[in-house]
Amino acid sequence: MRYRSRLLEPIFHSITDNERRDYYDNHKEKFMLPSTVTRSELFLPFDGHSEAEVKERAHQLLSGLRAGADFFKAVAENSPESRPSYGKRGSLGSIRLDEIKESLAVDLARLNPGEFTQPTQLGAGYQIIRLDGLIRATARRYEDPMTQVAVSRSITMYRATEIRENYVARLRGKARIEICAVK
Repeated sequence: MRYRSRLLEPIFHSITDNERRDYYDNHKEKFMLPSTVTRSELFLPFDGHSEAEVKERAHQLLSGLRAGADFFKAVAENSPESRPSYGKRGSLGSIRLDEIKESLAVDLARLNPGEFTQPTQLGAGYQIIRLDGLIRATARRYEDPMTQVAVSRSITMYRATEIRENYVARLRGKARIEICAVK
């Protein structure tokens, strides 16, 4: 570990503010904050009903919700009290889009706040998700101290790779290979 410190620390501390800013401006994609969604659910359990009946009921509720029906009332009347979201009026809270199933993330990213996904079958019923809020992916602010450190680390690792490659190339250039006859 000391070797890495002796190699990396001088590089890290030699980076100027102009170099840091230039690197940040040309590599903003490396310093993105992920998209975040806040969502709520309406869950319809099977509870003695056939899958077809619950699916039909879910589509009816979705039509009503899209027409302006009260979401909180629909949650209270349809979601089971044992569901964790029930006590929070359907709220599932916030989560990064990259932390959820890709197909759901794609669906949610296409919605505007207040809109609903199609009913999706889960193991014990159907779920309708309402998008409550969406914060699109944005670049971290350059002025943020965490961004400054992340930029410096990226530059350091890039330069360390370059230094290592040059060092190995010099060693190869100086190497002398002798072939001895076997006795």
